[in-house]
Amino acid sequence: MVQYWMKRDELDVDTNPRAYILTLVKHLSLNYLRHQQVRITVEEELFQSAERELAFRIRTLQDCDPQELFSEELQQLVRQTLQRLPEQTRLIFLKSRMEGKKNSEIAEEMGISQKAVEYLSNRYGRYKMTFSGIHFNYSFAGDLLRRNYEVETGIHMEKGKEDSRYRNYENRIYLALAEKLVMYGWIIAPSELYYPIRLKPRGENTLENLRSGGVNHIELRMIDLNPLQKEGIDVRDVKFAQLLLAWLAATPHQPFTTADQIMANANYKHAARFDLDNSKIMLPDGHVGTVRQATLYVLELMEQFYRRISSEEIPFDEAFTLIEFQRRKITQSADCRYAEIIRRQFSGGFVTKGLTLCANYLA
Repeated sequence: MVQYWMKRDELDVDTNPRAYILTLVKHLSLNYLRHQQVRITVEEELFQSAERELAFRIRTLQDCDPQELFSEELQQLVRQTLQRLPEQTRLIFLKSRMEGKKNSEIAEEMGISQKAVEYLSNRYGRYKMTFSGIHFNYSFAGDLLRRNYEVETGIHMEKGKEDSRYRNYENRIYLALAEKLVMYGWIIAPSELYYPIRLKPRGENTLENLRSGGVNHIELRMIDLNPLQKEGIDVRDVKFAQLLLAWLAATPHQPFTTADQIMANANYKHAARFDLDNSKIMLPDGHVGTVRQATLYVLELMEQFYRRISSEEIPFDEAFTLIEFQRRKITQSADCRYAEIIRRQFSGGFVTKGLTLCANYLA
């Protein structure tokens, strides 16, 4: 009825209102049912993928050889890593992780405060992180956010004089970006190990600090170490992550539902698989395709966006180069996709070859 009323002046005088409204209802119903059909198809594919994943994990566990996993070479690497830790930190780690002692017991034995034990334990945690992945922090420039706030509200906000209304605005910006990243972050570096996106406050990372001071930056935790690079990551991947974040920030905000969260979790797991052509990705706009198809689709959307805003003053040439770099990982995956290169180069002795690579980097 609303659509009919809004278009009443555009209709021919001999248009039958009831027939027109019935036609509208028909098309809206068809669109809804087709969308439901797509969802059911995806759910069936998700179930089938889950069955394949379970079978794969069973085979992997059956083939696992603990003697190989805990070879002398790997133990030697652990010993060398522990030796590089500061003495106090190393002793705390050994007493905590190897002997199973509590922080209070360690503090009493070593004659230091429990706070010191907790601090040094956290310090060890940062060493441990360097073996598992890279955390990428991103924040908008304060001048940019204040200017955008002024454009949207008409209120000028000086640096250092931000009030609660501005803080709420800033929080909404980061929260909306986090929701979009949940839906699209799989394209950066898929992972299913832990929740990949976190909102962080300035200073100490506590809930109280976040509640009182608001969001200061967004943290991406899904980027795996790339052994093909000495630094653990290719700078082009870092720059592409920035392009993705800027593109997402510019896209219209859509409601984020529980169903979207479930879909996003499935997307991360599917994108984390080695096979690009059998696992499916479902995007918020209803687009469904294989990991390969979905990646190329998103890259095309990003390229269109940067072409629209490109100008002689700000040409964005590097953006197109970075998008093409990511595209080659999909179209020429055998030669450009890290997972395939690593599988080919390190098969038949992952631990030994990995240790050799580490030695070469340290030389």
